[in-house]
Amino acid sequence: MKRPARPKTRPVIYAIFYGAMVRVARRHGYALAMHGSLRRDCDLVAIPWIEKASNPAELIAALADRLGGVIPDDDNNPEVMPHGRLAWSIQVGSGAYLDISVMPKVLR
Repeated sequence: MKRPARPKTRPVIYAIFYGAMVRVARRHGYALAMHGSLRRDCDLVAIPWIEKASNPAELIAALADRLGGVIPDDDNNPEVMPHGRLAWSIQVGSGAYLDISVMPKVLR
């Protein structure tokens, strides 16, 4: 007898988290966009939206705090990405985690 497929709950968890994350991002002056398949992790991009947006580390700390997540303390957190993005991973439990790229603020 073939085993029934395991339900794919991570996309649902990420969708539930998204509303809370958007509210935190807005308070810090960022727009938040989700991309990717949501199978393994939740890929997000935070874009500074107002002149006085918080610094990226403050945004990431606030998101982790809101979700009860843990920011791993390693050499790749944050990772410097193309176009000046800084990327963090946040573990949110049960093997689920977020990969969040924060676009740089451009000062004029």
